[in-house]
Amino acid sequence: MKLDSQHLYKALKSNTEILATELEELNYGRMFWKFDFCIDNQKINNSLLQCEFEGLFVNLDHFKMESESGKYIYIPKYNPVIYNTESKEFKEYKSPIEPQNNDFVRNYFFDNNLIILHERSVYKINSENCQ
Repeated sequence: MKLDSQHLYKALKSNTEILATELEELNYGRMFWKFDFCIDNQKINNSLLQCEFEGLFVNLDHFKMESESGKYIYIPKYNPVIYNTESKEFKEYKSPIEPQNNDFVRNYFFDNNLIILHERSVYKINSENCQ
């Protein structure tokens, strides 16, 4: 993944996009992407999408944006956010582990679950039950 250019991720089953716009160093080498979340080509402003202290993980080579049904969109932040394309709601999940030395590796959608693999942890989020 190039670090000196923008990256666009498009959902296949909805008109939803994530645009990684600018690489930012928060502190002590901790990097993240500032980003825009767009629906129908309109930038969405939501407090869960703010990039002041937390953006997208740096390496998103193996990032899968949407569930097989297209109902859920995963926003790969330190505290993961899932957008429900049917209810138009955002849900944030608090990460129990600090982000240092625990970078994003890849994610999978399996049935109604989102599996997120990091260097030192694995998260399982049930999209239907919001757990």
